[in-house]
Amino acid sequence: MARGWVLRLLVCLAAASLSLTGCSEGDKPSASAPTTTTANPSPTLPPLGPADFPVPAEARQKTEAGVRAFTRYYIDLTNHLLVSLDSAPLRDLSRDCRDCDALAHGYDTAKAAGWTYEGGQISIISMTNGPITGDAAENALYLEQAAYTVKDRDGVAVPGKSSDAIKMSGGLALAWDANRSTWIVTTFSADRI
Repeated sequence: MARGWVLRLLVCLAAASLSLTGCSEGDKPSASAPTTTTANPSPTLPPLGPADFPVPAEARQKTEAGVRAFTRYYIDLTNHLLVSLDSAPLRDLSRDCRDCDALAHGYDTAKAAGWTYEGGQISIISMTNGPITGDAAENALYLEQAAYTVKDRDGVAVPGKSSDAIKMSGGLALAWDANRSTWIVTTFSADRI
């Protein structure tokens, strides 16, 4: 079964389950933004991620719970980095991921231009995991991105760079990195709905 087909199927299942049952308690969006992790990194594993926002221990497990925790962390990381626009952590936790690289490049471009973001945090509304197959895992996501404004160095809105709130469906494909005991994003898709 092709990986892309499985990811599309999971997206459809997540959207269908959301319309029938609503959000599960664990996947409700956070009221505050950007979101932060309350978990501490494992004392036995070398730290990963930014020093002020490390990958939590539960996200470094090769389990279905680890897949969910890593997915939440990666989305929260995109929010956390909206302040610094540091792309290195996104690149460090992905491999051969075209959309991850595009997101990181967008952060680099904004940082070089002196832009800042007001709003724009992404919340996971619903998540559906597929089974772990060997060293690979996939999940489907239903996301919401808050409205945002991009401002230049003078605090003036950059034309064409702001957005109203949007909903997206997509997913993450992950690979287990045994050398670092962490999941790595290999595909990140999020299409506006």
